[in-house]
Amino acid sequence: MSANNEVIGRQAIGRHEFIGGLYDIRSDRFDGRNLFNRELPPSYVSTTDCAYTTYIVDENESQRDTFNKLNIDAAMKVSLMAGLLNVEGSAKYLNQTKTDSRTVRVTHILQLKTKKQHLHISMADLCKYFSSDALENSNATHCVIGITWGANIAATFEETLATSEAAEEIQGQLSAYLKKPLTSISGDAKLVNADQTNSKFRSLKISFSGDVLIKDVPHTVEDVFNIFRKVPFELEKLNDSKGQQLEFELYPLKRIAEIFKYELCINRIIREVSIHLLNRFEDVFEQIIQGKRIINDFLDSVKPWKDWIPSNWIEVIIAKQTKLKTTQTDTQVKLAAILEQIRRGEADEQKMVDFLDNFDQNNECSVRSIRQFVEENSKNKTKIDSLNEIRQCLEDIEGENKQSKGRDLSLLFPKDTSIHDFINRNHDHDVYLLHISNEWKKNDVENWYKQIRFFSNLYKSQPQNETKKTVFRLIDHDLLDNLDDKPNRCVIYHAYLGKIDEGKDYYHTSRITLSEDQIRTIRAENKLTTITNSDIVKRHKEFIAAHPTGEMNKEEFSAEFQRLFPLGESRCYCNYAFKTLDKNKSVTISFDEFMSAIALTLPGDIEHQLALTFQMCAYNDQEQISIEELVQFLEAVAELKGEDSKSASLIAKTIVKFDKRRQDEKITKEEFISHLKGNYDLCVAFLPIEVSITHKSREGAGNSNQKPDILCSKNEICFHGGNLLTVEQQQKLNEFYGKDDAQWQLIYKAKRDGFAGKDFHRQCDDKGPTMTIIKSKSGGYLFGGYTVPPWSSDNGRRTDSTAFLFTLTNPRGQAMTKFNIGQHLSATNKKFSAYHYNHGGPIFGGVTLGLWSGGLALGFSAYGLYGAAANCLSADICVQNNCDVTPSTIDFPQAFIDTSGHGQATFTGAREFLCDDIETYELN
Repeated sequence: MSANNEVIGRQAIGRHEFIGGLYDIRSDRFDGRNLFNRELPPSYVSTTDCAYTTYIVDENESQRDTFNKLNIDAAMKVSLMAGLLNVEGSAKYLNQTKTDSRTVRVTHILQLKTKKQHLHISMADLCKYFSSDALENSNATHCVIGITWGANIAATFEETLATSEAAEEIQGQLSAYLKKPLTSISGDAKLVNADQTNSKFRSLKISFSGDVLIKDVPHTVEDVFNIFRKVPFELEKLNDSKGQQLEFELYPLKRIAEIFKYELCINRIIREVSIHLLNRFEDVFEQIIQGKRIINDFLDSVKPWKDWIPSNWIEVIIAKQTKLKTTQTDTQVKLAAILEQIRRGEADEQKMVDFLDNFDQNNECSVRSIRQFVEENSKNKTKIDSLNEIRQCLEDIEGENKQSKGRDLSLLFPKDTSIHDFINRNHDHDVYLLHISNEWKKNDVENWYKQIRFFSNLYKSQPQNETKKTVFRLIDHDLLDNLDDKPNRCVIYHAYLGKIDEGKDYYHTSRITLSEDQIRTIRAENKLTTITNSDIVKRHKEFIAAHPTGEMNKEEFSAEFQRLFPLGESRCYCNYAFKTLDKNKSVTISFDEFMSAIALTLPGDIEHQLALTFQMCAYNDQEQISIEELVQFLEAVAELKGEDSKSASLIAKTIVKFDKRRQDEKITKEEFISHLKGNYDLCVAFLPIEVSITHKSREGAGNSNQKPDILCSKNEICFHGGNLLTVEQQQKLNEFYGKDDAQWQLIYKAKRDGFAGKDFHRQCDDKGPTMTIIKSKSGGYLFGGYTVPPWSSDNGRRTDSTAFLFTLTNPRGQAMTKFNIGQHLSATNKKFSAYHYNHGGPIFGGVTLGLWSGGLALGFSAYGLYGAAANCLSADICVQNNCDVTPSTIDFPQAFIDTSGHGQATFTGAREFLCDDIETYELN
């Protein structure tokens, strides 16, 4: 047959041999002896270049796939699987197939070929070098006549995550990222990668295996790429720049004997196993790996709950694991023996067929057997799946990182504790107890999920503080026997002051009642400032009268908005709103959720309203929205209000054009809020202005189209382009300035333009009069100053009798206050309104002491001018270079008059402060 007469190839896989080395392809092992009994002349063996570079990304999901990617032929694959060849050391990357679903493991393999040695088998006197007994060696079938040199280097990235979903996501991202580099096949065989390391992969453990000793310790994907770039240079140090042995070319001993007219005394039997049988052989080992994965995943899902579940749940799985290891070893040994027997002609293929048939039906390592085991323990698995489902729901609600490595099990109700004792132990706290059981889930799955989602949202929304802690616990009645006060379905108990609420179903109770806590939460979440608690109570009564269950479906929600907007069409807008507001995903809207919709029609916090509006535009929860999505939402709002929607496209393009984006680009929530905030026309286009506010007048609202006030009106906006000032604050600054109708345009914003002094001067030099508003990082206090002279970088003082400082918000809750500049102290001791320093931000106020060399100096405690400018200038307000990280100072009062008596504490409560943002406006 062909193996007796044809040249075949075998990969080295960490093995080392010489030209003439004897090999037995039946066992895929070297014999240890050589065809030649002495060194061959150099002319008999040629060495040629075979420069070749490639890389492989292996996700370690299947051993078969790994071998295929490395071009290992079928015969050698089964030898490796059966253990005829030992895979360890430099070739361990061949045996890294994942055996659980929570592991991220991706191997990036660099393959380099450098040289190829080849024996000229046809040399006439080659036989003179033959060993006398080599051709008659019964333990050898071939000899090495060619060796390909180079290196295989494998970098394995690995991490175990909390869930299989998290692992699958990171595995996919990592694989895609690793496939981006391009391989150069130039002489130096460098690996080129232009991408920066993705921070998502920084927690992955990185290990190397292969043919070159790696001395560097990689921490990132980019580190691995850099190491790969060095490999060609490392190969120059190995075996005369050849590297390591990668592949062997094997020539049949029988054919050599024929060439040199040598009559063999032995008859070597070499039989090839049929491809069909080899495929079945591979399937067995794929099943073994898949079975391991199933059983390991089962154990991983159970282990976190070991302190709450019966101990035998884990013990039976561990016992199964132990038995599987023994069975796998026994299976591998038997298959290896049968494989070699067939190749030697000592057994026919039917023996292998019988063994494989028996494996499928009876072997404990088969997938069928493993699944049967899991099915036999299905009750345990169902329980664990339910607990994990609830845990995942809580994590999703919290917005926890999916890569989290741990599970917080503190929510489980403690063993050996009664419900009565527990709620009394937490007498002064709100206690929420979620009761679950697999039977209740089976009997009413809709209620099961409704209660869990509601519990999860409660868990998220309840504020945690030292004065009033909220306690959440999960009571699994399948694991806790004989508890007092056991319900007969999945419900939530709420207890306070040691007493459980009547009805013992907080989900439904909370739908129809309205507590003081709920009112506070409604007002806080929606930042409602224009309606009272009584207004909310009144709305709730009307809501319950119309919806006795405390819930409304989408059609009822749409009908409610249709009554609010009788001249428009509510359906499209309500589709957006309903999906966003249905936090519990219960396909119903509660009163609390309904009030979030109503809050958009009332005066309130514009930033909060725009944030919720963005959520509605991002219908599929994406982080960015396109012009087309903005247009569709604007059309829905226009339809709701009964207005023409033709301007929707223009408005959307106007918003996106703020950043000079192309039409096909998108906008983030932060950009959306920043561009709309303070712009009346744009805000009105996105917000559903309620046509008729009072419920009493709804019936007669058919002919009414009166719009209530929202946060701002067109004439109230006077500071354009920024987002630090409320309308009231804008009006107050105009009052300080002396003209109620003054209009100001933003020319500098630190968060947008930069916090360095050069950034301020780039935007503000040669511009004035200006109003500068500073927001401190600590406390978020607003203060600043007005000055007429245009800013410059000439390091000079300015005097301005109309200049003033102001505080808008401060630690004491003091009303918005203006501080005028004082009179000059004398002809030489003058007060100046501002100092223009090219390496700093805006500086307000100071006192001139007299002439120094180079010009006028400033009075400021113990500091000199330029030292102060670089450190802490003693001015009323001195904004430093890089003021977001470098403390700026307040030495008020210097030039300005302190009418409040609080001195340096007037603006932020302290002398030093960091800037969260600065906005400078120029008078139009």
